[in-house]
Amino acid sequence: MRFTERAKKDLRAIAWMVGFLLVFLLSGAGYLYFNLCSDDAFSTTLSPSGKYKATVTVRNCGATTSHNYLVSIGESGDTYFLEKAGWLYGARRNAKGDWGVSVVWLSDNEVSVRYFDCHSLKLEDNGPVVAGQRIAVSFDQALDAP
Repeated sequence: MRFTERAKKDLRAIAWMVGFLLVFLLSGAGYLYFNLCSDDAFSTTLSPSGKYKATVTVRNCGATTSHNYLVSIGESGDTYFLEKAGWLYGARRNAKGDWGVSVVWLSDNEVSVRYFDCHSLKLEDNGPVVAGQRIAVSFDQALDAP
């Protein structure tokens, strides 16, 4: 049985579609399996009494996205399960090249997250509660921050 030219074109089109779908599915599975983003805690600051700590973690997903900063607060001995305090997306470094975010404790129950410039930010509602103590968190844009 001989294939007509039309049948050959249809088979080629189907082969290309199957190949494209296969590459798409494999690259999607590879992206999910191999997380291309990195999460690095680059700053930990203790409260004045040393009872609490604020940690800033930067999420870097490569050259096509801006940095995403997560500010978490917990007891000074805690390593995991810190309470989320807020996020900053696209915080740029200042003229000195410092990281885009820094944390300053104003008291044991009040912390200021300082940044030079960013695309967007979000504060958790009512602030985190750590060991029964509510911690007030504020974002403060400063020209020379951090």
